[in-house]
Amino acid sequence: MVSIVIDNYNYGRFLPAAVQSALEQTYPYVEVVIVDDGSTDDSRAVIGRFGDRVTAVFQANAGQSEAFYTGFKASRGDIVVFLDSDDAIRPEAVATIVAHWRPGVTKAQWCLSTVDAEGHFLGTIFPNYPPGLTSEDVRREVLRTALYPCPPTSGNAYARWFLEKVLPVHVLRQGTDGPLNAVAPLYGETVTIDRALSYYRVHGSNDGAQKCLVPEKFARFIEMDMARSKFLRRHAVRLDFDILGEPNDRAILHLQYRLASLKLLPAKHPVKDETLGGAIRLASRRRRPAATG
Repeated sequence: MVSIVIDNYNYGRFLPAAVQSALEQTYPYVEVVIVDDGSTDDSRAVIGRFGDRVTAVFQANAGQSEAFYTGFKASRGDIVVFLDSDDAIRPEAVATIVAHWRPGVTKAQWCLSTVDAEGHFLGTIFPNYPPGLTSEDVRREVLRTALYPCPPTSGNAYARWFLEKVLPVHVLRQGTDGPLNAVAPLYGETVTIDRALSYYRVHGSNDGAQKCLVPEKFARFIEMDMARSKFLRRHAVRLDFDILGEPNDRAILHLQYRLASLKLLPAKHPVKDETLGGAIRLASRRRRPAATG
């Protein structure tokens, strides 16, 4: 059994495509759970149109993390896919995931095709996984930087037994995929499927995909990274993994956020006592090629 859990907040206009894509899976043993997180648009009516083909749960607005946990508790699948309600999943996705699954896997990940608000392909497929990326490569990189090549929410599937160990994720109200992806490699294998199995919709209201520069977002991105690192450290201690220093200080993407925050909106920079010069020096060390000899 595979559960597709759709978290929704005020995306009634995109929700039908997400739900229909989950219902049209070629794999026969799929359940669809929708958690509406206190929407104030027409989402409730949209969900009602699917009747008993879905399990619907309505809750007061509590954020993505609680919506994930609510959906997980309402689901029964051995494998769980969290699908954002503005995205969609290809019909063969679950069958492909199950074909790659094996004992000891905590997470499978794949690529996403970008589409616009109307569902037209924008010409980009991401992430770009390094050739031959292995589970051990992923584990090594997450212990070093708290990051590794991985997709956002709609490009991941998790083992139920793993989610039972780590949910709920209370460190974040949204961006829950970050902590889950960070600790999954510590609990077991990560399977990378280098194919586009989901659609990531770029519509102007996305949190991560910015059509224009929003300086206020960088401080929140930094805080999310800091929460992910803290979550990773807690689980690393539990599982007897060593993490040296602060992983975020070795993650070039995170350091770019800090540079942008210090340059564009220093008054709201969340890293205490950090200066632009200090951040530049730290980022420069991260980009310097390793010595050979």
